[in-house]
Amino acid sequence: MCQRVLRLLLCAEGAPRAACWTAVFFGIFLVAVAPIAAQQLPQSKLFNTVVQNPTNGHYYELIRFGSATLTFAESSAAAGAKSYQGIPGHLVTITSQAEQDFIDYTFGKGADYGVWMGASDSAIEGEWRWVTGPEAGQLFWRTESTNPVITGVAFGFESWGANRERNEYWEPSNRGYLGNNEDFATFAIGRGTPNVTRWNDLPGEYSRGLRSWVKCYMVEYSIPEPASITIMMLGVLALPRRRRNAAR
Repeated sequence: MCQRVLRLLLCAEGAPRAACWTAVFFGIFLVAVAPIAAQQLPQSKLFNTVVQNPTNGHYYELIRFGSATLTFAESSAAAGAKSYQGIPGHLVTITSQAEQDFIDYTFGKGADYGVWMGASDSAIEGEWRWVTGPEAGQLFWRTESTNPVITGVAFGFESWGANRERNEYWEPSNRGYLGNNEDFATFAIGRGTPNVTRWNDLPGEYSRGLRSWVKCYMVEYSIPEPASITIMMLGVLALPRRRRNAAR
């Protein structure tokens, strides 16, 4: 059997001509087309599956685009419309290396692909803030220069594309083939290895482009911090007293 297949692939003498050409085209498909298709449709067993991070107690869900791709704004709205066990969702905000490593290990299976996250500098160019979740409004990075090299100041955790050993950043660059309007953040999930994830700035409409590698968005269901819960409970307990005082 193996000798017969080999003879077809090599178009050896005596091999049927039609079968020979079929084998040739099939070989070309395996070498050239199949790898591209595999990259365009990354495989993961954890799409649309909610997973809890045991470190912070939050839940995460990786959503792959369906027949229609979603922009940053559309992904943010879709994430905000979701809930899990009564916990409202939002585009993920990655605020520590431990959280980044959890995402890499848990969802980083298959080919590399980009994911919308809840960060933007659309309000003030160069000032990157979380725009979703409990951290909304918090500044975590300020770009100082992008020419000739990218420099900036971190006010919290960040994982921009960079050579960490040389302290050389190549993101956020605010430049690309669509122009200098890269105001929204993505991150690239790798292959289950820590420290491979790198953040990137892109236009909000980038996922609609033919060259886009942004295929997903990630929802985080953030459990309120104990301090926030305490403040909420104190507010609820104070309501009856306020109503009695108002009645007097």
